[in-house]
Amino acid sequence: MYVTEFHYRDGDVGAYEDVDVFELWKQFTKNHEPSHIVVRPDTEQGQQLSNGLHNAAKMAAALKALVDSINATGGVVRSASGPAPVGDAEWLDLGLAYTLACDALGVGPMIAD
Repeated sequence: MYVTEFHYRDGDVGAYEDVDVFELWKQFTKNHEPSHIVVRPDTEQGQQLSNGLHNAAKMAAALKALVDSINATGGVVRSASGPAPVGDAEWLDLGLAYTLACDALGVGPMIAD
């Protein structure tokens, strides 16, 4: 037996057995912004896969929040010690975390002149 899961950007997940995926997807996309569909075995391993995907979506949201926060303060400046947030040029660890988050999200960092 398989379970069809609809994952949405707001974190909601709907799981359905033996459904018309096309019709269900049309209905749910009216209320949620879709992220992805998972068709998985209805087993413990399948549930672990689903949980991992759900956690990955949460991590991506956290990375996006970090990037958006640094961008809102002007991005980062280049320094001899590495990237530093414009908002606090001494916080090099945060500058590095920001550039790693940008890389993970596939976006370029905002480099201030």
